[in-house]
Amino acid sequence: MVDRDAHQIVVFDRNRQVVSRLGQRHQPGNPFNHPSCVAIALDGDIFVADGYGGTVVHRFSSSGEPICTWGRRGTAAGDFLLPHAICVMKKGSVVVADRENNRVQKFDFSGALQAVWTGFFRPTAIWADRDDRLYVTDQVPSLTVLDADGNFLSRCRPVLNGAHGICGDEDRGYIYLAEINPS
Repeated sequence: MVDRDAHQIVVFDRNRQVVSRLGQRHQPGNPFNHPSCVAIALDGDIFVADGYGGTVVHRFSSSGEPICTWGRRGTAAGDFLLPHAICVMKKGSVVVADRENNRVQKFDFSGALQAVWTGFFRPTAIWADRDDRLYVTDQVPSLTVLDADGNFLSRCRPVLNGAHGICGDEDRGYIYLAEINPS
């Protein structure tokens, strides 16, 4: 779980007990400065979008050891203005919704840029299903579906005020959207 204002990632077990923390509580820049999202790879590695202050992505081992950090503040490909959301694709790529640059960027696990996709207005959340289709919400508000290569599949407007979070339950065929300021 992201504790944005405490500058931490908090890890819970299935009984909702805290088992570990990444970052120093209330100490920005050690290593987080208002992180915005966390994603876990199949091997347990932890990826953190350090969006609101750090404008980077951090990768940690499943035990919490730092592996690498990439990105910087900017508008060039591979840079971020606000890495707001992050997800890990099953085939080993990290996808970041770069909200203020109006784009989604795809990286390998070491931070090498693989692709940049545009056509979004302030993308806020992203989720990859088991087939690596990407579901991206933005502040149009819309929900856009892309294939694993970033090709457009569909778009709809499921909520009135914009989804700020997304996840899915593929066994049931559900997609869950967390809406901000619902009417």
